[in-house]
Amino acid sequence: MINDRFVCPSDRQLELRSKINFGWSYHTNVLSLNRQLNSNVSNNLNQKSLNNQEIEHIENVLKRNQYIQYIEQERICKLIDRLDKMKKNAT
Repeated sequence: MINDRFVCPSDRQLELRSKINFGWSYHTNVLSLNRQLNSNVSNNLNQKSLNNQEIEHIENVLKRNQYIQYIEQERICKLIDRLDKMKKNAT
């Protein structure tokens, strides 16, 4: 018998979905990040501007973060593929 009842996803599942940009939790995360960025930008406008060395350091940190996110997304996608194969083989 197939159980068609809705089961609320666990926190872990929601976190994984947000990391692979899937589901409503991803959109919630994007909205909160946009709000934070907008408030940080307005706060930074009131302060002195950054020098070239600081800007370069920030750019390097952002590039490293993008790379880490990409690697993590690839890892999660591989795990999801493995899980799907396990489910397929189990039936």
